[in-house]
Amino acid sequence: MTNLGKTYKYLRKEDGLALTSSTMILFVVLTMLALMLTRFTVTSNKSSALFIQEIKARNLAQTGLEIGMKTLSDDGDISSSISGRLNKGDYEVSIDRNNDENGAPLAYSHYNLMQASGSMSGVKRKVRLIYSTLPEAFCFSFYGNNLGSQTFNYSLGYIAGDMFFNGNVANNAGASSGATYTSSGSGGTYLAEPPAFPELDATLYEELLTEASLSQGSGSESGDYTNYALDFNGSNQFVYLPNHGDINVGCGCQNKTIEMWFKVDNKNITSRKQT
Repeated sequence: MTNLGKTYKYLRKEDGLALTSSTMILFVVLTMLALMLTRFTVTSNKSSALFIQEIKARNLAQTGLEIGMKTLSDDGDISSSISGRLNKGDYEVSIDRNNDENGAPLAYSHYNLMQASGSMSGVKRKVRLIYSTLPEAFCFSFYGNNLGSQTFNYSLGYIAGDMFFNGNVANNAGASSGATYTSSGSGGTYLAEPPAFPELDATLYEELLTEASLSQGSGSESGDYTNYALDFNGSNQFVYLPNHGDINVGCGCQNKTIEMWFKVDNKNITSRKQT
């Protein structure tokens, strides 16, 4: 009986030690979980706050674009960047008339890149858009200045893309895959302020002809300078220039530029002709 009693007391002491150890391990695990939960909560709150600031900064940049477009509408141009402060944030708007956001040339000369940035509490976001100086931002496939007050009538088909014609457009003769704009509203959509007709300034060329004409005479009066053109039959005619100092380029003399203007009589692509 005495030996059994000692054994029983010894076992009761081991149970108490095991219970104390389990309690300590559970406490440590719960403490680590609490720390991890606290860290996750703090990180989540920071991420949520940052996400909200990103939305506010982007909205501020969008507001900058609206301010820029309003300035263009009122003044017609933005000569320098526009900046301001709104809702505890800063915005800036600028115009690039030559390149896009990657530094590549813009697709058309009438395209412009408007960029706006919004900065708020250390978060900065940028937005951009490309606008055109042409009305409705369309790139016309055909522009008819029509100084003779004629009616547009294209018998070979339709114009692919948007078109403008200064006058009336006949039925079934406008654009097939775009909008037809007119200056009178007949046969298309009325465009009150069409873009200026792209005219060629030939002033320098005319001055060159005048200078060449004077050089043939006495210097003060026109000489016998005359414009000539050659008409080839398309089979066996050609121009041959013999050896001469005025055209030689390998003689070590002054560099020269030889230029030729030509016009083809038939440029039908179905016959696979190349120029």
